[in-house]
Amino acid sequence: MKKLLAMALITLVIVAAGKLTWLSGQAAETPPVPPVPPVPAPAPAGIKIGVVNIFDVFSKFKKRDAYQKELSKEEAEEYRSWKKDYDDVIMENQKLMEENNDPNSDLWATLSSRIETLRMQKEQRIKLWRKRMNKKINTQMAQLYNEVRETIDAYGKEKGFALILKTEPDRIVNSNNQDEDAQMGINFRTVLFSQGAVDITADIIKKLNGE
Repeated sequence: MKKLLAMALITLVIVAAGKLTWLSGQAAETPPVPPVPPVPAPAPAGIKIGVVNIFDVFSKFKKRDAYQKELSKEEAEEYRSWKKDYDDVIMENQKLMEENNDPNSDLWATLSSRIETLRMQKEQRIKLWRKRMNKKINTQMAQLYNEVRETIDAYGKEKGFALILKTEPDRIVNSNNQDEDAQMGINFRTVLFSQGAVDITADIIKKLNGE
């Protein structure tokens, strides 16, 4: 009997001690647990990204240089034609007017009218020529750009690139202090930072030039 009473007493003491511990834990202020920041997802492995500097590609594309030389030659020939057909004739008529030296004469009026007509004809011819040249330049640039794009596409597939981005020179060079040029460079810049991307510019230039 005494043993049973002793065991019951011990049990009551243990239970009471447990309740006191629980109550003291509830009364204590538990500091809030800070939220755990989410772990950023790792970059997908195996994705190959390249960049190509279109400015360098076009500036070193030999076919573009050939086009420019052809245009410069055509422009020089056109200027010579203008000089022969209009400028030289106008100067001859102006000399005749100076020799006549009589603004009231019929010859003076005829020469003056002829000069004005020649100037108008020259201006009209220049407008038509510029329109034709702009069309030709646009056609040639489209052909060059298509060839560049096809070369980049073929290179990307051959080398296993998932993405190839167009980039530009690292800095805007504005030696003439023309705000329009700087603004255009800012507006048309597509890649601002490309760490880890493979620059394929040199390889594309070699392929375009057959090197």
